[in-house]
Amino acid sequence: MPQGCGISGMAAEAAVAGPFADIDPSFYLLEASLADLADAAIAVGGYSLPVHSQLLSLQSGVLRELFRGERESGGQSESVVLREPFCAFTVVDVAWFLRLAYCLDEAQAERDLQQMGSCLSAVLRLAHALDAPRLLKKVERHIADKLSSGSVGAIVECIDLAEQCQLDGLYTKCVLRLAARLCTPGGDGDGFSHAASLASMDKGTILLTLGALAEAARRTSQSYGTYGGAPLVAAFLPTEAHLQQVQSFDDRRRCRVCGATFPSRTKLFEHLRLSDHEADTPNPALLDATLRLGRGM
Repeated sequence: MPQGCGISGMAAEAAVAGPFADIDPSFYLLEASLADLADAAIAVGGYSLPVHSQLLSLQSGVLRELFRGERESGGQSESVVLREPFCAFTVVDVAWFLRLAYCLDEAQAERDLQQMGSCLSAVLRLAHALDAPRLLKKVERHIADKLSSGSVGAIVECIDLAEQCQLDGLYTKCVLRLAARLCTPGGDGDGFSHAASLASMDKGTILLTLGALAEAARRTSQSYGTYGGAPLVAAFLPTEAHLQQVQSFDDRRRCRVCGATFPSRTKLFEHLRLSDHEADTPNPALLDATLRLGRGM
């Protein structure tokens, strides 16, 4: 059985101990006798993993269509073997995904998520690629719960993962958590050790993070008459609901595909400014720095 932790820096430090020395289907079937009832298999990494097409079809829309297509082309007597959806993943990744799909005990599923290690992000991507909403939501919730202990680098990694899987809620939580880390003592906001990680983010994410920081500083100034310091800025970060109104996934896609103009970026900050008191002015220094960054990019 593979050992592991969560997404980089978010769970206990451990690593997957390589491929299974001997594939035991009971690891993911959770009951050894179920292997005899398997009517299909997943071929990955040189291994053949017995599975049950009807159970997986209930979990995944993509697998349902693949099983149906294979049976229609191969006949009812042929055993279905799926390869293509899993070729980009390791056998360990797929085994963890299957274990989560077969597990009906919520407490056990949570313990399994804690043990997935570096496979956790792969399981999330698999659930997204295979259109498995129940599993996707379960893994997303687990990752979101780990954000509070995540480093800047780990949160940036989560942002990228959320964008890959089009998880708007997780993306928003990540941006707010990143902003909080950057303006909280002990949150890596006093140095540039994570400059490379931050530079890897796309322009929309960088601007949205800076916008959240600028809005927090504005709210602090409104309440205390001056820049209140890092702890107060963190306390005044916008809510998740407000940040979701500011920037949707469709907006970010249009920015990447069409090369959004500078005026469209300024509109984002107009939304941030008008959240509570429309007549108030945001912190000029922070807003100016944000807009200058937008011009340079």
